[in-house]
Amino acid sequence: MDPPCWPQNESREGAKKIRTRRMSAESLMGQELITFSWLSARIED
Repeated sequence: MDPPCWPQNESREGAKKIRTRRMSAESLMGQELITFSWLSARIED
């Protein structure tokens, strides 16, 4: 008996979603860090 293949597809889709979400979160954090460093540099001027 072959197991149904939909759970495998489901997990693959879930991993893809998690990966894209993590990438977007990392880029968001990078943006915040850039903005923060820019603000601190402006304050020092």
